[in-house]
Order: sequence, then C-alpha cells, then structure tokens
Amino acid sequence: MLASRLAAGDDYALVEVFGRFGAAVYGAALRISGDATSAQDVVQDVFVDLWSNPDRYDSSAGPLRSYLLMRSKTARSIWCGASCDGSPGRSGTDGSTREPNSGRCSGRSRPPRP
Repeated sequence: MLASRLAAGDDYALVEVFGRFGAAVYGAALRISGDATSAQDVVQDVFVDLWSNPDRYDSSAGPLRSYLLMRSKTARSIWCGASCDGSPGRSGTDGSTREPNSGRCSGRSRPPRP
C-alpha cells in the first residue's frame, strides 16, 4: 500500500515511511559509521533515493523496512569502499581500513558529492 502511494508521488506516503522507519535507518547507519553526521547523511540519501526511485523497492522481495535498512548498509559500505566487507583489518580501495570488531571505517568518511 505505501509502495504504491510512493510510486504515485504521494508526499504523505514519504512522511509516513519516514515516521515509521527513519529511526531504524538512522540507528543502523550510526552503528555502522559510528558518526552521527555520517548517519544523518545516509538517512537523507536513503529517503531521497526512495522518493526519487520508488520503483526500486519490490514488495514481493520483502518488507519496506528491510529494504530501507539494506539500502542504509549499502550506502555506508559504498562510502568505505571495500573496507566494510566484514573482514577485520582489510584495506579498502580508497586506502581506508576496517578496525577489527568496531564496525567503523577509517579513511574517507563521506562520499564525493556529484
């Protein structure tokens, strides 16, 4: 229902989705990044992307909450390059490294803006 409202351009659907899932997306991004500013950027990117491309969400693939959380993790891993692949101490393509068991990446903290 929400997905079809988003696809139709219903502004209130986005407000409802953000109200339901915004805190969960922020929490996931904060756990991964360890940085409030980066987490806020991820939340913005995830919801702007949902609003701009509602057709990317396929309700038959799973719940909207799961999709949004996956998108937040994907956005953060892109920022960290290959360093957020879950392998402790691996070096990313951008020169960053993942600290063992920290969930945080060093090096680039934000993606380049277009």
